[in-house]
Amino acid sequence: MPTKPVTKPGSFQCMIWFGALWCLSCALLYPTAKKTFTRDVSCDIVAKRFPKDYWKARAAFRESATNASAALSALEMGADVGPGNLTIDVAFLQGSQPEHVLLHISGTHGVEGAAGSAIQAKFLQDVASGATKPGPSVLFVHALNPFGFEKLRRQNEGGVDLSRNLLDDAGFAAAAKADSSNYDALDAFINPKGVSKFDFFWPKAAFYLATRGVANLKAAFGSGQWHHKAGLFFGGDKVARSHALLKDFLAKHPAVAGAKKLAVVDVQTGLGPWKLDTLTVDGDGQLELLRKAGLDEGLEASRVESAAAAAGSTTAAAGYPALFGGAAEKLAITQKFGTVHMAQVFRHLRHENAVFHHGDEEERERPKMALRDAFNPSGKCDWQTAVLARGVEMLGQLNKHLA
Repeated sequence: MPTKPVTKPGSFQCMIWFGALWCLSCALLYPTAKKTFTRDVSCDIVAKRFPKDYWKARAAFRESATNASAALSALEMGADVGPGNLTIDVAFLQGSQPEHVLLHISGTHGVEGAAGSAIQAKFLQDVASGATKPGPSVLFVHALNPFGFEKLRRQNEGGVDLSRNLLDDAGFAAAAKADSSNYDALDAFINPKGVSKFDFFWPKAAFYLATRGVANLKAAFGSGQWHHKAGLFFGGDKVARSHALLKDFLAKHPAVAGAKKLAVVDVQTGLGPWKLDTLTVDGDGQLELLRKAGLDEGLEASRVESAAAAAGSTTAAAGYPALFGGAAEKLAITQKFGTVHMAQVFRHLRHENAVFHHGDEEERERPKMALRDAFNPSGKCDWQTAVLARGVEMLGQLNKHLA
């Protein structure tokens, strides 16, 4: 007779224990595995709203404006500025209160343009769907610095920081004569003639922090400079083409001539707490208008500041209200969304600028991509989601206030 296979004592119990341990391990590891290996659809949708280059941003903006039945204008920069046909695009929506105007600007610092572009496109899409109805007339300025957006530079085609460029002739003359000793003393550190692997940025930064202090460094950087044309934070010696084109366009626009109430928002990224916005205005009078509009509700005090609290920095937003001469109330805000630490932001700006002026095309690629990610953290779902939501929320607040 055939003999039955003999089962060793305890083998069945071992199988049970092994199965239990397997199930327990799966249960414990499932949340991590799901987070690591599964695709969050909502993050994919938000990420698509943050274009990685100028051309995709412009296409999305134009499509959103067309779908919202906005009047679309393209201000051409000219064949001598960058590749292709770079344009500043302006979308106009006439609101139910046309004598009240909201001017919203993206891409003043070109490489920072993705956030403002995403916010503008989303608002236009909400108008197209009927979810939002514009109370004031809305002027969306997309990519004020198209060269910088396309080249992933903060500066424009002339190396100019557009935030510090809206001056008249007397203003440029005064800026050129202003004391620049703080900046000049740091010029070799701010603007090295190329960056090597042995640059020792962090030891140098620590040295200057220890010997000069945070306040002096902020003053040297934040106030800008009008002496070193290839240096960071250069304000230029005349009004840049971008500003000249937009000023000319706005001067002829009927919404500007008839405006009785105005709000200007210039969206920027880089400095401040991660994914949170800081609202900067020019002086106490503007601070009162901001509070009157209820824009500070729910925000910590540190997220609302006057220009004086921001180390004397100037903004593009502050220069445009002068065109709206008939408006009795004018509020100009720079909305700055925080990304990485300010030291990292400066390091990337410094590296990109040095290589742009002293390196070849191949050497420029990595610093350019690093700078883009410092101002538009791609793949960071929490940052993109928060920035888009907050940007559209503030547009909604101003839409309600101006209506």
